[in-house]
Amino acid sequence: ILSSSDEDEDHEGGDRHYESSSNSSISDDTAASRERDRAMQRYLYNNNTGYAVEDEVTYSIKRILKEKIFPKVKILSDTEQEFLCPDFVGKPVDQSRVICETIIREMELVDIVSYENKVRFWITYRSLVKNQLVKFRSNCVEDLKREYFKVKETMSMTDIDNKTKEYLDGRPSADIIQIISDTGLRQDSQIMSLREDNNKKAFFFFAREFLPCVVKRLFFWQNKFEHLLSEFVTTSDEAFTLFLLENNVARWDAMFEYGTTKSDDRMPTQKYQSCSGVQDDKSGKDGYCAQAALRYNAYYKYVSEARGRLDSNALEAELLQQMEYLENYDESKRKKKRNKRKRDGELNYFIESGK
Repeated sequence: ILSSSDEDEDHEGGDRHYESSSNSSISDDTAASRERDRAMQRYLYNNNTGYAVEDEVTYSIKRILKEKIFPKVKILSDTEQEFLCPDFVGKPVDQSRVICETIIREMELVDIVSYENKVRFWITYRSLVKNQLVKFRSNCVEDLKREYFKVKETMSMTDIDNKTKEYLDGRPSADIIQIISDTGLRQDSQIMSLREDNNKKAFFFFAREFLPCVVKRLFFWQNKFEHLLSEFVTTSDEAFTLFLLENNVARWDAMFEYGTTKSDDRMPTQKYQSCSGVQDDKSGKDGYCAQAALRYNAYYKYVSEARGRLDSNALEAELLQQMEYLENYDESKRKKKRNKRKRDGELNYFIESGK
């Protein structure tokens, strides 16, 4: 439609009236078309119309979820219904739709462009997406629990040499564990200032010992000497680690006290329910409760803001130097042990051979 400036000035008012009527007509047609598309979308969801599951596609989805999705998404913001039936017709507001389209883009599935095909694709593989996210989170919880138990065991040791205490800040020290303990962690004034200068030792310990449980140790080890923490550990990774500690430390402390790694009736429950990671306010059986998502979002906001401060890079640079220093110290200890084993082996050889 031409604008009125392209017509004779005497017809300006008429041209504008024509343009307004035409735009209104187009808007009505668009709305009607969108409603028809939504009706078809509901039909596909109601009839569970998907594709046949393919092993190659399944393998690719697992890889993409692990490498691209999970580092950034830990707890879905969608409700159960939004996760099962995201809207592919309107603007992308559902997180599950964004995940689906990210998978399609990463796999370069050029045939899946229309909303109908996206709906069919999601119907086919949405249970795989949910199960994989649950699996990844469960692995993080188990790894973090094992590391937490190691921390508690080391705290109870009395034969740590002075050199180790000096180089490793008395790893792990009671002061550090207090901030991430059941009582300390529930106080926002402490945990929400973990990146402050007065909590620097606690943050370094948290980054060295606990973050690798969520980021995965090999990836963490490959990057920890070359990059600042925020360059390879996502905001979601750091926030989720804090959330898991708060959610579980009371139960883990009880397990450690009773000398078991499995929960029973003697143990307190998790602070927040955790299952599928999809919110369900009514039962809590289908995922994290809404309060858990809010708490995780609070951690995410804190970490994001803390990383944006001017002193953040200096703090992470100091952490990088410390990890390099500790690695050299650990390597020196390992070298001494190897040499000792070698000498002991040679001595045993001479004793046994009678030489």
